[in-house]
Amino acid sequence: MSPDSLSGNSTDQKAKSHFDVFRRFADTFAYDELFPDIAWHRIAPHRRQLYVKCLTAVTCLAIGQSYVKSNSPACAKIAFDRACSDLEDCLKMDPDNRLFQQLLQEFGLLHTEYAPAMQQVAK
Repeated sequence: MSPDSLSGNSTDQKAKSHFDVFRRFADTFAYDELFPDIAWHRIAPHRRQLYVKCLTAVTCLAIGQSYVKSNSPACAKIAFDRACSDLEDCLKMDPDNRLFQQLLQEFGLLHTEYAPAMQQVAK
C-alpha cells in the first residue's frame, strides 16, 4: 500500500469495490490458480472449495490488518466483516473443524483489538 495507490487512498466505496473484485476473482479462477503454493493433492477434492473459502477469509483478515496500519478503520471493518462471514460459512459446512474454529476465535481477538478505531468510524 502506498499513499497514491488505490489501496492506499482508502474510502468506504473503494474498499467495497476492492472486495467485490476480490470476490469475483475468487469465484472465477480455479483453486490451484488462486493459491498455487498449497499442496492441493493432500486435500480431498470434495473439501477443496471449503479450504478456498477459508483461505480467502484469511486473505481478507490480512487486508484488514493492512487497512488498520494505514489508518483506514472503515475499510478494515469491511475486510474484517467479510472475513468473519466467510469463516462462519466455513463453520456451517464443517462445524467440527478446529482450524476454522481457531481462525474465527483469532478474528474475535483482532476485532476486539481494533474495535476502538472501528467504533470511531461508526460515530
